[in-house]
Amino acid sequence: MKLKFIWLIVLTTVSLKAQTYMNYSSLSSAGGNIGTIDFSINKDNDVEGSSYLFKDWDNSARIYSNNQQIIDLGNINLDLKIAKFASKISEDSIFVFDDIYKVKINERIFSNIKNNFYEVLYTDKDNFIFLKKYILKVEPERHKITNTVIGPGRYEIESKYYIYKNNELNKLVLNKKYILEMLASKNSLISKYQKDYKLSYSKEEDVIKIFQYYNSL
Repeated sequence: MKLKFIWLIVLTTVSLKAQTYMNYSSLSSAGGNIGTIDFSINKDNDVEGSSYLFKDWDNSARIYSNNQQIIDLGNINLDLKIAKFASKISEDSIFVFDDIYKVKINERIFSNIKNNFYEVLYTDKDNFIFLKKYILKVEPERHKITNTVIGPGRYEIESKYYIYKNNELNKLVLNKKYILEMLASKNSLISKYQKDYKLSYSKEEDVIKIFQYYNSL
């Protein structure tokens, strides 16, 4: 009886794995054609840290493909090395998504603009979009005295901000000069609002509040 129970567990596990691979395989077949299975998740160099945006894969997501498919997933991450979203199949394999234009993850929206994914922070009534791009860099390990590189180092994630309007991407530096130049038509009102509510032009959440106020004028 015990042996039968063990075999039942094994067969159930194999069946679930087969079902998982079948589902992902269907997405990469001619009917789906929105990604590929990659078996090289662990083939990395000695760089410490992760190239993925989120700390873990336990993220609820809805994916919108260019061929009108909508896919709901319970695990997903953004691989910043290749600027693509991926879903983890097993410890050594992932499904890499191609041909998608939008991903909604835990109430955060990422849009594919000019072959790069940007997080959408705010959209205003004049159709400018405030975007955030995550950039993966390798910070090498350096000798404390000589500053020479002594090791492969670790991954570091940096971010840059952009404004997308009229099909153009323009870099936005979060400071007073850039923000007020962008909102020149309402400068005096924006300045007063910023002072009244003690907002910072260099903080992402405060800049969103400034854009929201501008949009209300």
